[in-house]
Amino acid sequence: MRLPYLLNPLYRIARRATPERIKPYVRGWYNKLNKFATYGRADIFTALDIETNSRCNLHCSYCPVSMYDRGDHFMPEATFKKVIDDVAAFPFEYKGRISPHFYGDPLLDERLPDLLRYARAKLPKSQIIIHTNGIKLTREAYRALVSAGITGFLITRHLKFGN
Repeated sequence: MRLPYLLNPLYRIARRATPERIKPYVRGWYNKLNKFATYGRADIFTALDIETNSRCNLHCSYCPVSMYDRGDHFMPEATFKKVIDDVAAFPFEYKGRISPHFYGDPLLDERLPDLLRYARAKLPKSQIIIHTNGIKLTREAYRALVSAGITGFLITRHLKFGN
């Protein structure tokens, strides 16, 4: 997306100066403006979160994964590729974020470098961000993901509660 890079200092100042009660409206206007600046239209999503596996290696008390057994499932590779192919078939080039996460930690999926290499080839202008708790982020995993074309990592910090 274009505006966060162009207007980042202005965005931070406005975020602090905007009264809480109108922040949702201002954020909505900002997002619309951002979509227009990037795509020339506002009817497009700017983030695509794809959960490729159902597992997590933490059991945080506030997360549904610790309360419900979701099993050990992986999204079929064909389904992942279909999602990416559908986005690549848009009549304009997708430049938003792609993140392989939701409740499962993406680094528990050993296919991740290959899946993201496919996404990068089909959606070269997208931002591929890995959201992870970082437990499985080794040097080898880091190198494989960077070589697959990811844009960056967002490593969260969670306290382990329960089991």
